Amino acid sequence: LRGGKMEDVIFAGTTGRPPLGRAEVSLTIDNSDGALPIEYAEVTITRIMFRNGGSEYQINGDTCRLLDIQELLSDSGIGREMHVIVGQGQLDSVLHADPMGRRAF
Repeated sequence: LRGGKMEDVIFAGTTGRPPLGRAEVSLTIDNSDGALPIEYAEVTITRIMFRNGGSEYQINGDTCRLLDIQELLSDSGIGREMHVIVGQGQLDSVLHADPMGRRAF
């Protein structure tokens, strides 16, 4: 999701449904190969964004700081500074794939 500010990704409501005060996004990473320095086979990173601009972060359901997430990802190649080259048409294929097709990427 994209927006000019984080508040733009929080449901603003409709005539029949009230606006929400937060949005939540989780990313689950297969860590069975031990690429991340944490003793879990799966690692779920969550960000909860509040309409007032605040955020809460979690690793496997435990509240943490953004810095904790950045440090966890820093040596894995999937952190904030990672650069990825995506072939022309590849992104479109991912976006239009069914769930099983997305896993193949």
